[in-house]
Amino acid sequence: MRYTNNANTSNLDGYARLDVRANYRMTSEWRLLARVNNVLDANYSLRDGYNTPGINGFVGLEYRQKYREVVLAVRTGISASPCAHFIWQEFPC
Repeated sequence: MRYTNNANTSNLDGYARLDVRANYRMTSEWRLLARVNNVLDANYSLRDGYNTPGINGFVGLEYRQKYREVVLAVRTGISASPCAHFIWQEFPC
């Protein structure tokens, strides 16, 4: 049971959501990324009064380089919603 308030007097229905991700390694350093979220366009809410997006997607490129036992990755791309993503991450080997 998922409650919508701190008093636990109101609850939300359960939901299932299907997401699909894929990546293609073009070289040892470059990857093409693709993701489709909420493939079945489920109508659900995480909190009462807050909408969640319908089906949406993301396409991007990732550059990875190993430097002193740490993999540095830069990921950028365009999503189907009107926002762009730029993420800097460090991944331990």
